[in-house]
Amino acid sequence: MNWSVKRIWTICKSMNKKKKGAAAIVMVAAVTFATGIFYTREVKTTQTAQTTSEKQTTEERAEETVSAKKIGICIYRYDDDFMKLITKELKNSFIENYGIEANDIFTFYAEEDLEKQQEQVEKLMERGVCGLIIQAVEEAKIPALADQCAEKQIPVVFINSEPTEEEKQRWSEEKIAASWVGTDGRQAGAYQGQLILESPEHGDFNGDGMVSYVMIQGDLDAEDTKNRTEYSVKTLTDQGIRVQKLTEVSGNWEESRGKELTEQALKRYGRRVEVIICNNDAMANGASEAIQEAGRVVGKDICLVGVDGLRSTVTAVRDGNVTGTVLNDYHGQAKKAAEVLMKLVDGEHVDTEYLIDHVKISGNGQ
Repeated sequence: MNWSVKRIWTICKSMNKKKKGAAAIVMVAAVTFATGIFYTREVKTTQTAQTTSEKQTTEERAEETVSAKKIGICIYRYDDDFMKLITKELKNSFIENYGIEANDIFTFYAEEDLEKQQEQVEKLMERGVCGLIIQAVEEAKIPALADQCAEKQIPVVFINSEPTEEEKQRWSEEKIAASWVGTDGRQAGAYQGQLILESPEHGDFNGDGMVSYVMIQGDLDAEDTKNRTEYSVKTLTDQGIRVQKLTEVSGNWEESRGKELTEQALKRYGRRVEVIICNNDAMANGASEAIQEAGRVVGKDICLVGVDGLRSTVTAVRDGNVTGTVLNDYHGQAKKAAEVLMKLVDGEHVDTEYLIDHVKISGNGQ
């Protein structure tokens, strides 16, 4: 899929006015798997009513049984712009589509501390949540988190950070009420490669017959990092483009690191740098700032691509300061994650994974 920045920008503005309209970004269909649990609690209420029209004795007590669904959300860290968007949309979806009260949705941030995240999961279970949404601090620890939830019979949906195929198979075989909602990093990388191919001279601005690039990666342990890195370059080489990797460094998804690493690369390699590939938009935004400060011009002597479709990056694409980005559909992912979790809570069958398509965003009208 490939949308022009003008079209994306129109959608971005409308999303702020009416969240339901955001579903127009990507049409995703999926079907469902696992078990769930429904919680009820007994709430004692005390009624004291004395009016002129109705006489009552001093205190009448009544007991009511109220069904309550509480949701827990655990995110690996707070200062991640993309995860902030997903978290916001998750809350909106639970409230608007499933009638969950805002004060029955609990959100914890683990500050990239696995032990802290496991403690937060335990605390949420103690609060009586009927389901959990988790973005794991470490993908390798997803099995432990899944077991932690299964032990208390709490359905869980993992988002963003991807479990292994073996782990997803285990959920199915052991009938663990768990699923994963995310995107295919290979698709995102391939779209980045296509954006480079669509740029002037396919990114070979100096005309030497070779595209010399800088790769700024995210978390080196993340599957998205590996797939976006590999497939962005593979898309070029599959089309017969000769490439030269000048440097490949980790910016850990952070904007400040994206700027710092770009500054270093431009200082060291100068005009040899023709393409900068960033595994996410936060780092691309930092890279864009460094490029402008160095007097380079995107589209004339350098190409810059990112992933996520952050509004700030879409603005930069519109203004010509970023070549293009790949929308990592946070609205679609959040909506699907909420839907899958509520099906698990209601005891319905769901699949062990749901993939949401990316959308390519460029400024060249394609």
